[in-house]
Amino acid sequence: MTGPATGPARRRTLFTRWREQTHPDDAAAIYGTIVTTAVIGATSSKSAQTVLELAVGTLLVFWLAHVYAMALARHLQGARLHWSAISHAMAEERPMLEAPIPSLVVLLLGAVGVLDDRLAVTVALLVGVGQLVGWGIAYARSQDWGWPMALAAGVVNGMFGLAVVILEVALH
Repeated sequence: MTGPATGPARRRTLFTRWREQTHPDDAAAIYGTIVTTAVIGATSSKSAQTVLELAVGTLLVFWLAHVYAMALARHLQGARLHWSAISHAMAEERPMLEAPIPSLVVLLLGAVGVLDDRLAVTVALLVGVGQLVGWGIAYARSQDWGWPMALAAGVVNGMFGLAVVILEVALH
């Protein structure tokens, strides 16, 4: 007789169940990471607190825009606009808010004085780029690509993310 799953097996089960129930949008997570990293890059000359406020504010605006667009698109396809459609869109786009949390935590540490402002902004930017590399590797591994190709995909994804950040900085 075996007992309930514990440790890593239980976490995998809970994670799998969460993904099955919520159907999170991985594209939203990547998009949230890119938006946050771009805001950090574009405002990197400001204090960590200001960068944090701008990043969170921008994320919330983009998240609301995505939720609105998804709900309205369902309505335009003939579905009645009910709270369930809006709450579904909110849940599906939630990864846009969750994925950048590591960068936001680093900025928060700078905002409260645990880290120097410049260090916090720089590390938050690097964390965002590192996440983009990680997304590329995760995609490649999910396609059963070998590690050399997965690492190459991660580097390409990270470089694309950096290009978006550089464009954002150049435009502002």
